[in-house]
Order: sequence, then C-alpha cells, then structure tokens
Amino acid sequence: MSLAIPEKLNYKSMTPMDLGSHQETGIAVPINGTSFSAGEEIIIHIPRSGSNAVFDPANSYLRFKYTNNASGISTFSGSCDSLISRLEVRHGSSVLETISNYEVLSSMLLDTLVNPTDRTHYYGATKGCNASTVGDLTGIAIAGSGTKYFSTQLISGVVGTLCKSYIPTYALSGNLEIRITLNSAAKHASILQTTGYTLDNVQFHANYVHLNDKIISGITPSDGVIELHTETFANYQNTVTSGATVIEQVIPAKVVSLKSLLVALRVQTVTTTQGQHVTSRSAFGITDYAFRIGSKQMPASRVNCNGYNFVEPLEELRKAFHLQGTPLGLGAHDLSSYIISAPTDATGSFMIGLDTESYSGKSGELMAGLDTTGSDVYFSGNFSDVSAAGLIDVYAFYDVILRIEDGQMVAHF
Repeated sequence: MSLAIPEKLNYKSMTPMDLGSHQETGIAVPINGTSFSAGEEIIIHIPRSGSNAVFDPANSYLRFKYTNNASGISTFSGSCDSLISRLEVRHGSSVLETISNYEVLSSMLLDTLVNPTDRTHYYGATKGCNASTVGDLTGIAIAGSGTKYFSTQLISGVVGTLCKSYIPTYALSGNLEIRITLNSAAKHASILQTTGYTLDNVQFHANYVHLNDKIISGITPSDGVIELHTETFANYQNTVTSGATVIEQVIPAKVVSLKSLLVALRVQTVTTTQGQHVTSRSAFGITDYAFRIGSKQMPASRVNCNGYNFVEPLEELRKAFHLQGTPLGLGAHDLSSYIISAPTDATGSFMIGLDTESYSGKSGELMAGLDTTGSDVYFSGNFSDVSAAGLIDVYAFYDVILRIEDGQMVAHF
C-alpha cells in the first residue's frame, strides 16, 4: 500500500524545467486590410513562430481601435464583443470551429459568470462594458465621431479562453487562421444613425512559449501524431412566431461528447432596428420547459419557471456551467432582469441551461458528455407572453479533440 500525501505536502511534485525556455508575444495583424467597416471580415494569421514554439491561447487577446462614424452616441450591447457576429478558426482547408451569433453567447457568459464589480471596473476598462454603474447590462457609450481602443479575449477552443492547452504550432505546416465577421451598424450598438463604425489598428497579441530541444523531444510522440483536448460552442438559430404558446426546437448537435446546452430567446427586431440592443434576451412569460435527447427527457421533470419565482431554471443554469456548490457569478443580471418578458433595451437577461455530462463537476477532467451522434435533440417550452416575433438561439457546448498529423490540424467531435 502506498502512502497518500496531500498535494501541499508533496514537495517532490514539481519537476524543474530545463533552462532555455522563454515566453514572448507576437503581434499578428490582418492580412486583408487595415480598416474594416460593419459587415466586413477580418482575417488574421497566427504564425508558427519558429520550430520550437507553442501558442498560449489563454493569454492571448485581440486589440483594436473603434471609431463611431455617427454624430450621435453609440452604446455597445453589453461589451465590445457586440461587434462580432461570427468567429471561425481554420488550419489550411480544415475548419476547426465556427461560432455564429457570437455576440449573444458572449453576453450570456458575461451576464452569468462574471462578478458585477469586475465587469464594471476591469471589463469596463478593457472590453467596453459599462464602466460607471455596477450591475448595468449596457456597454460603454462612445460620443459621435469618438474613438476608443478595446481588447478582448476570444471565446474559442483553439485561439481563446476555452483552450486549456498550449497549441504546438511547431508541429504545424502553415499558420492558424482567424476569421472574424463584423456585425451590422444596427446590431453592434444602440445607435440612432446608420452611418456605422470603423475598426482599425487591429492586432492579435499571441503569447508563445519557446521550448528547448529536450522538452520538444519529450512531448512529441514517437509516431509524430499529437492529440489535445479542448472545448467549443456551436450555435443553432430559428424563428419564433408571435403569439406562440409552445416552442419546439430541433437542435442538430451531432457530437460524441455534449457537455451542456444554453438557450437564449430574443425579440426579432433587436437584430435589425437602430436603438435596440441585440443581446437583450426575453423570457416571453415562459411557464415550463424540458429537453429531449433520443427517448430521454432531461431533466426528468419539466422545469417550472413563471409562477415559481424562476428558482428552478436558475439552479439548472448553475448546473449547466458545472459550478457544483458555487453560486452563479451573475455578472449583472438578477431576478428582475431575468424574468422580463420581451425587452428591446439592455435590461433582459433570461437564459436556459442544461447539464448533459455523465459525471457532475468533472468538466475539463473527463470527456463525459452525452453522445448525440445517433440521437435527435429537442427543446420544448410552454409560454404565455410571446408578444412579438422572436428568435431562439441554442448553443451546444461540447468536447473536441484536435489532432495534428503530418503538419495538418483537424478537429474531431
């Protein structure tokens, strides 16, 4: 029998790395221009940075200057992420991940996981959140013809915060490619003019660790094939008919390890109308809901909402983020913003979550998500106040294996 030693008493657990490794930051700029307007695409290549480098996504970020081309004040919908409609990451001809309706996902994560004080002070300084009022769901206000620099870490399992591993760029042939599609003038902010905006001075600050040859040889498998685990989101959107009392949504998420599902409902006009906030989410007087995966209903009993103080959906949301006994960060939304029926301003924050992992609390340690490759996935909700045509966005959060062989990276999910 071996002795079990607490980690803090295990003085032999740290293995010194050989000297010669060091960090550096590489700055990548767009390859398709220097100035970008609403609706355009920004393409950035992340270079290999040498034959001994690994890329550190979790400590890398996007920086840019925003110019409000209108004469009136432009107020972001939650943060500067409201500028981003779609994020795609590629290696060569392989698409590694695609996240559509990116701005809504970002707002859901901000509203739910970030402490409101941190949101106001830190993200108010960098990410374009409201920098003056703690608990405010709006973003920063920029005067007509005004300019301001922003930075944001991308939500990505390859080049951003979802990636828990270094990416061995030394093993790649060619660069990783980031494609960012910008939102329209109407969608990016609450602004009453249509003259739009401009982004320039765009830089991706990529953090690298350069390893010595001994470490490179130690981490590279003998067959040269490298596999690493990461996580990402995929978005599925559909419309909701005004006056509907039942919403049934097919979710075409066919993955080997589905970790959780997030659902957002919005009034449809927020995506097209100047002065409305694209990230404002609606409860639509929801009575109850459930998901069905194959023949199994999840949760086993429908989740009661309106009339039950919304305590059940908030608890299910906490479980979906795998927080165990930890409360939600509730970055700005509270019960009053969570239950609003059909807002078009920045006050609505309703969202639904479902945990689909087999082992609660082991997210990131085990690939324990639900295999949906052979199952149909559905959302079913009963509503009492769908007073306007709407949109339903479902985000599937799932495990991904990135495989590098002969210099090419592909994603398996």
